Amino acid sequence: MSQEELKTVRQDTVYFSHEDFRVEIVPSKISSFSHRTPQLFHPELEIKYFYEGEAWLLVGEDNIHAQPGDIVIANPYDIHSTIGVGDTPGKYVLILVDLGFFSQEMTSDMDLAHLLLSKQLRFNHLVRNNRNLNNILEQLAGEADPNRAYYRAAIRGLLLTFFALLLRSEVNEQTMAPTHANAEKYYSVIEPALQTVRTDYRAALNVNQLAELCNVSKSHFCRIFKLVTGRTVIQYVTDYRLKIAKMLLEHGNDSIAQIADSCGFQDEGYFCRCYKRKYHRTPRQDRIRASGKAKQQKSYIM
Repeated sequence: MSQEELKTVRQDTVYFSHEDFRVEIVPSKISSFSHRTPQLFHPELEIKYFYEGEAWLLVGEDNIHAQPGDIVIANPYDIHSTIGVGDTPGKYVLILVDLGFFSQEMTSDMDLAHLLLSKQLRFNHLVRNNRNLNNILEQLAGEADPNRAYYRAAIRGLLLTFFALLLRSEVNEQTMAPTHANAEKYYSVIEPALQTVRTDYRAALNVNQLAELCNVSKSHFCRIFKLVTGRTVIQYVTDYRLKIAKMLLEHGNDSIAQIADSCGFQDEGYFCRCYKRKYHRTPRQDRIRASGKAKQQKSYIM
């Protein structure tokens, strides 16, 4: 299928969802540069296959500049949102896969719920230059038609192959659960705190408050938080705020003071010091660099 045929299929494909099928394929797009989507998280595995335009996304703790051909994956309960888009808004096919989608398959090694929740396996948030996976998603876009004979069987087979290849090549080893015997239990204990940080990072969060959300003592909370994340609570909160600030600096128009405030830093000077410590550049330097890149790209396109 050519790229032009693919775009036609994607633009004309009608949204369909059958609860008993446990998968949804939706043609979608991001509408404007100023548009920012709310931060979302859900139990389904979300796959976005970009075929036109560009977008800047935050998935978990990763800043992603999505371009045509990119696959962006939000693992179950990953916080994700769109920060902005370029002159050509990003268009993509959205695939939501329930973790029980392969529950009736004979292949027991494709139990997504076990792999992603129990074993805490995580896929890379950005998959780029993987033509095999791109080909499968392009075929999926063409099969997303309930009026097409045996479309469910075709989609199921394509997704089975897709996840087999994804498990072979796109597992993020750095985000795998620690080898500690109680790592899975510990992750579930601190999960309310992680979700709170990712949704309420603008607020004045403190360790006592987060420990109370998890119904454990402060000392126990701090110990298992570092075991699971590899960082102290303060380091984790600060790093998360800085990642969002970096994206806003590079792709937004707010002033540095406004960005600092919107990311939970009440003092602009403290924000600048934290930013330089992490990225080895000042916020102003990153803004200038991003502006220069944008002008260069625009000049190249013209």
